[in-house]
Amino acid sequence: MEQTVFVDLLHQVVIAPAATDTIANLAAPSGRRVSDERKRRAAWFNSLSAEDRANVEHVAQEAARGVAFGIFCVLDGCRVIEDYDQRGHLELHHIYKGTKTLLSSSADDSSAGALHELL
Repeated sequence: MEQTVFVDLLHQVVIAPAATDTIANLAAPSGRRVSDERKRRAAWFNSLSAEDRANVEHVAQEAARGVAFGIFCVLDGCRVIEDYDQRGHLELHHIYKGTKTLLSSSADDSSAGALHELL
């Protein structure tokens, strides 16, 4: 699997649904015991104009993308999660039928391109 395919698939199955699901749960909270706070937010959101709702939906999309971008930055090594000089590195591989493809690495000498730049 190529990096671009991985990023595209993650967008389809993680990022876009995260924003869509967030808006759906905001508009109509699910669960047996919906808190008063969630009910108040639903009432507020549902009272918004179409333009304002679209703006909230856009913010949810940007937040979902921002989370993915941050995770990719950690995997790529441009954001570190360890606070000491001697730290390890992260690698993300796709393995299919015995073929191992490096998708991302935080190692200084890695040949993998940066996932966060593909988002």
